[in-house]
Amino acid sequence: MDYPREAPLVCYSGGVALPWEARVMGVFREFQTHIVPAVIKPLRVVWNQSIAFLFFTIAFLGGVMVYREYQKRTELDALLALALGGFFVTMMAGYGVHSLLRARRASRG
Repeated sequence: MDYPREAPLVCYSGGVALPWEARVMGVFREFQTHIVPAVIKPLRVVWNQSIAFLFFTIAFLGGVMVYREYQKRTELDALLALALGGFFVTMMAGYGVHSLLRARRASRG
């Protein structure tokens, strides 16, 4: 009784026999160099845009809270609260702009 022969675990590439591990690593390397960057790039853009939205939301809410506190306080105390709150709002808005610029840079190149 003749049994069919099993396929050899080598691949001939350019006249050179490669073991099956090398073929798998070649497929993995091709996946890593072609597919992964094509998936990571849009994810990076969406991530930076989401972070920018978060920072802009924090800046807006901080601005509303600073305005309310400014209306409640007296002269010098109100200016101090306005200065510190304005610094916070400016810093959060700056982070938001920076995240949007990073998203734009990631989408272009």
